[in-house]
Amino acid sequence: MFAALALSLLAVQSAAHLPADCANAAATLEINACLSDELKRERARMDHYLATARLMAERQDESTVGTPEASKQVRFLGDAQGAWEAYDKVVCKGVYDKWLGGSIRNAAALRCHIDMTRERTFVVWRDFIAPADSSEPELPDPRTTPLIPLGR
Repeated sequence: MFAALALSLLAVQSAAHLPADCANAAATLEINACLSDELKRERARMDHYLATARLMAERQDESTVGTPEASKQVRFLGDAQGAWEAYDKVVCKGVYDKWLGGSIRNAAALRCHIDMTRERTFVVWRDFIAPADSSEPELPDPRTTPLIPLGR
């Protein structure tokens, strides 16, 4: 609970401490603000990939209605996302706890969430969006696309 509260308070403070150039952030608040901004952008990308995956899952489910092997992709995608959210929370809570008492704890937890979100976005793309053949996917491999800046 404390870790979640600390991260939510950090997000509120982030905009005020966001430096013009995150590559040169030096103070703890600036570093945390930059990481918080990066996490927001990673989550936005994941949400975009999830929305596309849901649309594709709906199409697949609709195309198999009434067949002996009706697809349940929407349900599986939703269940997988719920399980991932719980996994992300517990893993990054453990990272925060590892650094408890240190000023690096928020940055470490944010980095954990960023890495987990980036990995999840790729898994959504690989398992629910990318075609099995050589045809063009509806979205590109997220590992090859830059993050879109959020409005500040």
